[in-house]
Amino acid sequence: MRAVSDQSAEIAEFSKFYIENVPRLVAFLVYNGVSWIDAADCVQETLIDALPPVLATLEYPYAWCRCVAYRKACDLAQRQREAPVADPELAGSPLVAPGIDVENFESNHECLRWLARLGGGKQREVLAWTYDGATPAEIAAELGMNPATVRSTLRNARVTLRRLRAKGGE
Repeated sequence: MRAVSDQSAEIAEFSKFYIENVPRLVAFLVYNGVSWIDAADCVQETLIDALPPVLATLEYPYAWCRCVAYRKACDLAQRQREAPVADPELAGSPLVAPGIDVENFESNHECLRWLARLGGGKQREVLAWTYDGATPAEIAAELGMNPATVRSTLRNARVTLRRLRAKGGE
């Protein structure tokens, strides 16, 4: 009888984690330049990997999911040569609640526009990880960099963004 209630508690905990963190994880991958569709797929695969009882064994479940989703997105980007898809407008946005207006979400998150102006390099990656709450040590471990290099890259990204803002009069 106890095993059934433990399993129910694990499922309830997983459901709560899923609801609270899916939008943030998808947004994190989008900040890194991944399309909404691919980001949602990578997050879905990550959360399948975290199904109970795995989630309960993780000390920092969000950080684990962020790293796993990021790795899945990197693997996907390396495998993709082209992205033939059906009309994305008709397909909708998987894993994003039907009531969420993606265009409004993007317009309310000005950082997406600024991150896009950085291009697809390390500055964008480091800034996206920082924006999501990762520390330089966590970023360094995940991206295979020295923590001092992460801090330097972050500083340079901020300088680049300031320069872009000054140049654009914003």
